[in-house]
Amino acid sequence: MEDNRQNYIENEEDEIDLVEAFFELLSHWKSIALVTVVAGLLTFGCFEFLATPMYRSTVQLYILDSTSIISSLTDIQIGNNLATDYMEVIQSRPVVDRVISNLKLETNYKALQNRLSVANKSNTHIISISVIDEDPNNAKKIVDEFANVSKTFISDKMGQKEPSILHYGYVDKNKVSPTVAKNTIIGALAGFVLSSGVVIASWLLNDTIRFEEDVERKLGLAVLGSVPYEESEDDTLTKTAEKKKHDNKKKAGRDQ
Repeated sequence: MEDNRQNYIENEEDEIDLVEAFFELLSHWKSIALVTVVAGLLTFGCFEFLATPMYRSTVQLYILDSTSIISSLTDIQIGNNLATDYMEVIQSRPVVDRVISNLKLETNYKALQNRLSVANKSNTHIISISVIDEDPNNAKKIVDEFANVSKTFISDKMGQKEPSILHYGYVDKNKVSPTVAKNTIIGALAGFVLSSGVVIASWLLNDTIRFEEDVERKLGLAVLGSVPYEESEDDTLTKTAEKKKHDNKKKAGRDQ
């Protein structure tokens, strides 16, 4: 019975603490709002004016010979398996290095591979090759070269017929990164969480006794009585101290 009572008291205190934490945040809402807005504006400025915009261009390959007819489920299964193999080949180092060499790009294998993406939409025999670059024209040039090098490499090294190029890349001047709106929201949320965390941490670490309830909660002692506080007493003490200080200055002046 006593344990149940103790658990009830602890649960009640936890609920009170949550309410106090909420009101502590509410009392600092102006500071939290200011930090949130500033963080959002700083994030917006960084991604809008400092970050380098990137553009994407995409080509598509059809992995079965355009002159053949798919006559059985076996042909379809072979096409599905080839799609996985071709995707690995397109991203392989020999193909990437060949593209760098042909276009005389000032980059390395790892850097270009990170800008390359290859995908095969489910239940299709179409492979999409995409490249991102800070220049949309350069993105198209690089991805077109990937298509040409890949189909030749597949024919020479894998003994397969060259895939058909459904279409080469387009010059798309709509940037794909950075996403300014999304990053601004994330920055603002980070500012809100950080400022709220600072307020809560300061509140939890503050051991100052301000109310009678603080004595009972923090010290575990019962309050037997309290002395009323009157601001007039402080005013009287302040005036007395100032008068005494003024008299001392006058006395010092006479002595000189």
